[in-house]
Amino acid sequence: MIMAKTTTPPTATTTSTTKLNTNENKMMKKSKKNIVIISLNAVGHVNGCRGACIESLIGRGHNVYFLLEKAFEGQLRPFGFKEIIYDISNDQNEPAKKPGEQLANELLSYRMLGKMTIEEKLQQMINYFAKSHTFLCYYQQVDICLKRLMNEMKIDLFIIDDCHIHPAIYYSKIPVIKCITSAPFIFFAQDPAIPPPFTGIASNADPETLHKYREIVLGVLKKNAFADHIVKLGYEKYPDDPCEIEKRYAFYVYAYPKELNHWKIESTYPRWFNLDVFNRNVQNETIDLEKLVGKDFFHDDLDGKFSGKWIYVSMGSMGSVDLELMQRLTSILAKSDHKYIVSKGPRHDEYELTGKNMWGARFIPQVKILPLVDLVITHGGNNTVTETFAQGKPMIVMPLFCDQSDNGQRLLETGFGACFEPYDFEEQQLLSTIDRLLTDEKLSDRLRRASERIKKSNAHQLFGEKVEQFLNDY
Repeated sequence: MIMAKTTTPPTATTTSTTKLNTNENKMMKKSKKNIVIISLNAVGHVNGCRGACIESLIGRGHNVYFLLEKAFEGQLRPFGFKEIIYDISNDQNEPAKKPGEQLANELLSYRMLGKMTIEEKLQQMINYFAKSHTFLCYYQQVDICLKRLMNEMKIDLFIIDDCHIHPAIYYSKIPVIKCITSAPFIFFAQDPAIPPPFTGIASNADPETLHKYREIVLGVLKKNAFADHIVKLGYEKYPDDPCEIEKRYAFYVYAYPKELNHWKIESTYPRWFNLDVFNRNVQNETIDLEKLVGKDFFHDDLDGKFSGKWIYVSMGSMGSVDLELMQRLTSILAKSDHKYIVSKGPRHDEYELTGKNMWGARFIPQVKILPLVDLVITHGGNNTVTETFAQGKPMIVMPLFCDQSDNGQRLLETGFGACFEPYDFEEQQLLSTIDRLLTDEKLSDRLRRASERIKKSNAHQLFGEKVEQFLNDY
């Protein structure tokens, strides 16, 4: 049985990063808005939207509601969000899953993880979005919540992070901002100046290769299973022209450091607002590393061989469910003289870290760990890439699918990191690259300067002002 329930705690606290004077408080009381966020129910999407709105909207006094799948219940309330909970489970007696666990297991069952060609990865993506029961239930339950919300309260603005705009929103008169927590390139698939997204193809690839893969990607995007689902929900199909649908968005907000971004997106799309990073750690807030990993591991000199370097390893909630991948990767890293902190993910209790130089847990407080480490090995999820970059740390990306391939390629092309195929790399190649990045002083200086720029940025504040100005003029 599929259920939907709504919880909006009246005592939810609101956090602010700045102290407001009396006049500012009066202004906010007069203009306080009800803003509703809907994102795909994956960890990266939820965390990205959270970061986009804490300082810019909640910190400015607005009521921000977040539609969340039950697995995320209680996680955003401490940040000042008012949670609206829905449930896509088929069985009320089914044990509760951790955030991202259900989606990660589905990716395994749809064979979206493993060694594949670009064409095979794109085809598996089509199969997933066309056939996934969870994916379709998500739209059904969100539709129920949206109809109820629009009847019960005045909504001033929707912010959505999704492949599609929900029909209840599209056919309403409530304004919408599109939040893009992935790399932005998928939205420019038709632009010949930008490499075809989700492929990892280099910008300087030969024109024939670029054209070939662009046609494949555009073909994938045209196969829209969502159109039929709209009808099943009782709505008319959207216009065939994508430009008509895009008109529903007031503007777009995304996060991608300009040092990594494609020049055309950065310079020629005025409706796109760039935050650089969603979850920024301006104050360099950290965790006590010794308490996290334990005194014995923290002080272990690895028989006198410890290099003094700490490396964070995260293949994301999706990649970490592939036990064969995680076991091979960690067994190779165990042969180096650095210490590794491993985010083990949903299946943390199904494999052991055999290296003496490794410590891991199901969940790692990533934003607080990044200032403390010297290098990051990651699947290339957009949050991890942008958060690591904002802290000025070098990266090795091992992309699994979708925008992760684009992120890895951008790091390569801009010289800010390295990229390996996770299922097809040589042991010594990885270990040598780790040592090279750790000792590259020119790279360290470039990353430091980029980090300083991002930390000084007031983009989040400007985003809040832009939202308020838009609503005042609407």
